[in-house]
Amino acid sequence: MTPLSLILFCVFVCLVLWLWCNRRFISVYRKVGSKHITKSEWYSFLFRSDREEVLKSLHSISDHAITNGGLSAIWMLHRFYLIIAGAEDAEYVLKYHLEKDDLMWALRFYTRTSSVFATVPIWRPRRKIISALLSHRNVTKFEPVFAKNSKILTEQLQPHVGKDAFSIWEHLNALTLDITCITILGIDLNSQMNLQDPLRTAVTGVMDLAGEILMQFWYHVEFIMKRTKNYRKFLKYDQVINDYVNVAMKKHAQITKDDSKTLSIDNEEGEAFSLLHLLTELKEQRGFDHTMIHDESLGLLLAASETTAVSSSMVCVLLSRVPHVQHKVYQELMEVFGESDRDVTNEDLPRLRYLEAVIKETQRLYPPGPYITRKALEDFVLPSGVEVPKGTNFLISIYALNRNPKYWGPDADEFRPERFLDGSFSEKTIHFAFSNGPRGCPGTVFAMMVMKTVLATLLRQYRLLPAAPGAPLRFQLGLTSKAVDKFSVKIQLRVDRKSV
Repeated sequence: MTPLSLILFCVFVCLVLWLWCNRRFISVYRKVGSKHITKSEWYSFLFRSDREEVLKSLHSISDHAITNGGLSAIWMLHRFYLIIAGAEDAEYVLKYHLEKDDLMWALRFYTRTSSVFATVPIWRPRRKIISALLSHRNVTKFEPVFAKNSKILTEQLQPHVGKDAFSIWEHLNALTLDITCITILGIDLNSQMNLQDPLRTAVTGVMDLAGEILMQFWYHVEFIMKRTKNYRKFLKYDQVINDYVNVAMKKHAQITKDDSKTLSIDNEEGEAFSLLHLLTELKEQRGFDHTMIHDESLGLLLAASETTAVSSSMVCVLLSRVPHVQHKVYQELMEVFGESDRDVTNEDLPRLRYLEAVIKETQRLYPPGPYITRKALEDFVLPSGVEVPKGTNFLISIYALNRNPKYWGPDADEFRPERFLDGSFSEKTIHFAFSNGPRGCPGTVFAMMVMKTVLATLLRQYRLLPAAPGAPLRFQLGLTSKAVDKFSVKIQLRVDRKSV
């Protein structure tokens, strides 16, 4: 047998073995059906770092899932994925199948044991604690912090009044990081005063790098990843973040040691304690170790500051492009606040119903996290009747679920906040912007309170204008979906509060 013949024989044997080992996945793939993937789309998935093209490809496959009865199938190298665009299937998977898929392995180098991406055995004992720490009762105590930083934002935006377009993301990201540092770490960062603050640079850098490793398959091999330039950059950013977290941990450990008062989750007192302070207090009560407290603080710091800033920035971009909606928001603000410049309070937030509808509609069309992954650890049957073999990966398309005409009607692709006020969609329709099920986002209350406070303060002071009227909106994929132009807008000062 010649060397070439031997090579061909080995390739043939490997192919047969692969087909045999994956025969159950192949059967599902044939039954469900798949969108035809072009060569350029495959190239985007496997080799390109062009996150815009990758996101377009995923959206195209998600659109196929909508028209294909809520499901589509795809192979990403050796991994088999079911793309879900049907609400019943998505709800079932998110409720009963809690393990993240294999892609999350690489992200855990960045987030460690943080429950955001942790395996189920790590996540499960922590979920109730984290949810309770981010409960409405605890979060409302920080409304003065949200209001104070919102006022700082309006001051920092003054140099942009009447000028060229600028990235409002940069300012909102600094604001949400400042709020997150206070509420989670108990640290006054004040990065709004210095957009080049080392911690902000490190946090945004880590989030960008984490998104990068999802795009290129060679980062999923530990030996290779640890020898890349990006990993060396991560280590530098990681050291900066760790220094801040460790300083905060020592501070709260000393406070807890010196303070004879014992705190508890959802404590009834009016004082606002950072989440790290409460975690440190619970260290003795619940047997938490240093690593758990450190990693949870790190994960919350990264997740909370990023997603809230992305959603707030997208609201600003859409309002700048849809002036009649911005007009209605401003009218509501005038009804609640009049012409006063007073701070937003907890009592004001429930009255901002239209603003909340605008936020929800923005998150419906442009969810900060457009895809969620899961992995089947056992055989089961989806509500749609598809038999799922153990080892199947799921890509739950929040993008498709929130645009599926089956649930949202024929105007599903239109920006119409009124749908959340007039009951024009089914009561059974699920708004998947914050995921769903036991592993849904625990910071929903936190994020909504921050966004309503920030936007109410901003829009009373400024009118938003589009950066490039009529230009298409372009996005790129990372851990969150961000605008290519970094959410650019223009602003004008509202000189006469009676005019809009």
